[in-house]
Amino acid sequence: MSAKSCVRLAAATLLLSASPVASFSFAPPTPITNHALSRPTLSALGPSSHRHRGSSLSMSTAAAAVEESSDDKDPPLFESFLKGIGRDYKMRLPLYKSDISDGLNTQCLAATLFLFFACLAPAVGFGSLFGTVTNGAIGTMEMVSSTAMCGLIYSLTSAQPLTIIGSTGPVLAFVATLVKLAEKLGLPFLPLYAWTGIWTSGILLASSVTSASN
Repeated sequence: MSAKSCVRLAAATLLLSASPVASFSFAPPTPITNHALSRPTLSALGPSSHRHRGSSLSMSTAAAAVEESSDDKDPPLFESFLKGIGRDYKMRLPLYKSDISDGLNTQCLAATLFLFFACLAPAVGFGSLFGTVTNGAIGTMEMVSSTAMCGLIYSLTSAQPLTIIGSTGPVLAFVATLVKLAEKLGLPFLPLYAWTGIWTSGILLASSVTSASN
């Protein structure tokens, strides 16, 4: 036996003696079945746990079925007269009372006061800008009063989700363009602005009663 073989044998003996916990074996490893690790036993669970799990599965299955049916049945582009509006009000009327009664608390009062000033500030700001653009034809008082009336009517009669009540930047740009158009055509601004609003309301009304907004 050479010197290198003796050194290797001594090193292997020292390693085996230093780690008594480790054991070396040339036997093939025992196969581990998948079901022993991935499939826990349910025998320890009581009947209430099985019922709870079954109800959760049934609820999730029902919710998935409802979502799938709602996705499959899209509303048509056009419907019969007032059918879409009637459907919206039919869904909202049972909740109309709770929409008012649930708001009679201090938290909703704080939110109402916040929204009041959140709607008042843009009305005052845009009102001054409208007064400059329209040469005083539409000012702060007109903007505040129109925002208040539109918000009141919308909140009492609308069956749709929350939308923007009041003026915005694009509306200001449109009014400024309409003022220049009235000056070029030699027409009074306020009648032109009123007829523009009437035609817009008529188009929106025709779209809503025929469900063309779908």
